[in-house]
Amino acid sequence: MAYYAQLTDIKERIAVVEEDLEYADDYINSLLASKSMQAPFPQPVPTLLKQLAILVALHRACVRLAQAEDTTLMEKAKMYKQMADDYAELITPTALGIQVGTAFVSGRVQRG
Repeated sequence: MAYYAQLTDIKERIAVVEEDLEYADDYINSLLASKSMQAPFPQPVPTLLKQLAILVALHRACVRLAQAEDTTLMEKAKMYKQMADDYAELITPTALGIQVGTAFVSGRVQRG
């Protein structure tokens, strides 16, 4: 089961499946790890991470459904990819509500 977003969070009329959301989870966990943050991020999931998961899942769904033949879906895939890249740049400890002067350890915020 997906962690950062659920199928019910998808408002676009694109056939996103659970595997697309799980792919998004892996993407976000890798992104957090690359920025020296604990993954998975503890619940409740910040809106920024949920939105990123939705965009990554939509991108993957478009690519999967288009299979390089549907130019409209491939254009949407490019759009979602760009939006996801833009959101990924916003991921910082501060943006996720981790206060400066704390360490994010084992899924908890602790005073450092």
